[in-house]
Amino acid sequence: KIRVKKQKTHRGQNYVQDSNWTEFRNKKGIFEIETVGPGIYMVQISAEGYSSQWSAEIDTDNNTTVLIKMNKGGTVTGKIVDSEGAPVVDAMVIPLSAAGSTSMCSKGKFISTEGSVKTDNLGCFILSNLPEGNETLKVSHTDYAYKIISDIPIKIDHVTPLEPITMGHGAVIEGFV
Repeated sequence: KIRVKKQKTHRGQNYVQDSNWTEFRNKKGIFEIETVGPGIYMVQISAEGYSSQWSAEIDTDNNTTVLIKMNKGGTVTGKIVDSEGAPVVDAMVIPLSAAGSTSMCSKGKFISTEGSVKTDNLGCFILSNLPEGNETLKVSHTDYAYKIISDIPIKIDHVTPLEPITMGHGAVIEGFV
C-alpha cells in the first residue's frame, strides 16, 4: 500500500493530499501515484510482513526515482485492563504510524484503524512490524474512554513490552437545546 504526505506547495492552489492508503501490486515494487500539484512530498509504503516506511522528501520539479528500503521493524506487546485489573477483551490497539493523518493541519491525529489489532481473552496484544522511532498508540473499546500512549521506543528486531494499560469508563453529557 502507498500514501502520500504533502510537505510544501511550489505554486498554484494549496490543495490537501488524500491521507488514505492506495493498494498497488507490482512484483518489482514499482509504483506511481498522483499528487495534487507541484511541491514537496513524502511517500509512505506498507507491505505485509514489513514495517511501514517513509521516503525522503521528493520535489516534483525534479524528475528523480524514489527508493524506499523496507525492514521488519519492531514489536510492542502489552495488556489492557480495567480499573479493577480485569482484562479488557476486544480492545482495539491502533498505531499512529499507520492510522495517522498525513495532512499538516491534522498531524498526529488518528484518522483510521489501519494496522490495528484487538486484545485477546486475556486482554493481551502484539503489534508487529512497527517502524523504528517513537510510536503512539490509541486504545479504544466501546465500554471505555479511549487512551493514548505516546513516546513508545521502537527498535528494529526488538520487542518492547509495555506496563499494563488501564482503561477508565467515560462519561455521558445530556442536555437540551
